[in-house]
Amino acid sequence: MFFKINKFSKKIYSQFGEDGIIDYIIKTSSIPICKTLIDIGAYDGKKNSNTYNLIKNSSFRGLLVDCNKVNFNKLKKLYSENEKVDCIEMEVEPVGNKSIDALIRSKFDPKSEIGYLSIDIQSSDYYLFKNLQSKPQIISIEFNPSIPPYIDYFDPPGEVYLKCSAKSIERLAIQKGYKLICCSPNNAFLIRNDCFNSKYHPNAPVEFLFDYEGLLKVNNGLYTIIHSNPYTTYPICTKPLNIVDSLYFKLTRRLFSFFKIRKEKYIKPNKKILKKIKKSKLYI
Repeated sequence: MFFKINKFSKKIYSQFGEDGIIDYIIKTSSIPICKTLIDIGAYDGKKNSNTYNLIKNSSFRGLLVDCNKVNFNKLKKLYSENEKVDCIEMEVEPVGNKSIDALIRSKFDPKSEIGYLSIDIQSSDYYLFKNLQSKPQIISIEFNPSIPPYIDYFDPPGEVYLKCSAKSIERLAIQKGYKLICCSPNNAFLIRNDCFNSKYHPNAPVEFLFDYEGLLKVNNGLYTIIHSNPYTTYPICTKPLNIVDSLYFKLTRRLFSFFKIRKEKYIKPNKKILKKIKKSKLYI
């Protein structure tokens, strides 16, 4: 029977009830989930965290990474007396010595499983997952919730504009041996194929699993207008607009940026991004 895991959402420390979703996925996995985690983009370790509850209440150990100096100092202070948690100040990159795989090799036993990986850096999340060679049992990845779930979009390499859609994560997940089984308002939850449990996990396309009600929580109710928090207010559309509507939306978004009604700047897409937008059947 089809159902959404979202009904198990429970906000303890997470932003949109991800704590309950993660707990449910762990308890219903077809094989035991190892109590190790990695949090890429951990912020201060507690606010809107997908991992703080696991560490505090479920005895998980692991590695938390953030590149912001202020956030990292709070993160380090929070776990200063917890020997099971390592904190690193670093900007994680898709490949090389600063990749997730490099972190795993340096901090974990090569024979051990990674139970949960959270990727939330609001930029190259898609490419961190794409280039990941390790196989954590559960992965959550942030996506742009203003992009409809039927659109497969991800920024060109080296660019940060609209980031990526839930559909692009689903496609990549299938290629890498995972199933997308749940979406919170801005996170896609993946489970490794050998952990998938058909009795407790829905087997459906992301279009059915998308958290449409959750869009209201992140102010992305208008699908015709796509934007990218915190980068740009420039309106990208799911259908061609007539001249009047186009002028209206572009003027409105420019004013939003000028008067700081939204914190994003009014940044037009460059040629590489524009080409990708058109390829994904989006419009400006």
